[in-house]
Amino acid sequence: MANQMDATEYAHYFQKGVDFDTYCDNFRQEDLAGTSPYAEYLRLNLQRQNRILRQLILSEDWKSALSKLPNQNWLVISEHWCGDAAQIVPVIAYLAANASNLSLKICYRDQNLPLMDAHLTGTNRSIPKLLILDEGYNLIESWGPRPKAAQQLVEQLKANNTPFEALAEALHDWYAKDHQASTLAELRLLLERMVENQV
Repeated sequence: MANQMDATEYAHYFQKGVDFDTYCDNFRQEDLAGTSPYAEYLRLNLQRQNRILRQLILSEDWKSALSKLPNQNWLVISEHWCGDAAQIVPVIAYLAANASNLSLKICYRDQNLPLMDAHLTGTNRSIPKLLILDEGYNLIESWGPRPKAAQQLVEQLKANNTPFEALAEALHDWYAKDHQASTLAELRLLLERMVENQV
């Protein structure tokens, strides 16, 4: 979080962002239009996102953990064409939807590059990124673009010069076997740490 912005800038991007319902509507409209240079990925990603939303069930234990958080604003950097976003953004949105103390907005990466460039992964504009802001829009925590095990897999495949299509297939195989467990586990640890620190 070394390059974090000030609260005024985060507030600007939060207000500029869209809610998850609008994000989903935009997603469907972009897919139906068929004019995106990423059209081949949109249909797959929309199917992935919808499948995850149908399958997610939040335990009472999870709901209790969310209720212990102070009021927060969650800002996600994403794009419809991003395969990782299709696997992760619905999980984040589902958590926020089950917590009255959390407000969620999504900013599109390519329309908000200064925000993205304040939250690079190394030198890469990797998404999705979850930015957790307090009520005053100060940055508390950030997470992403993917669970650690998935990130390690990607880095290993890139080091071996794996072609993009093969890399994407291996990554989504990993997600399919993981069933969002790693994403939920890492987010749970993040939330518990914030509660312990009374953020």
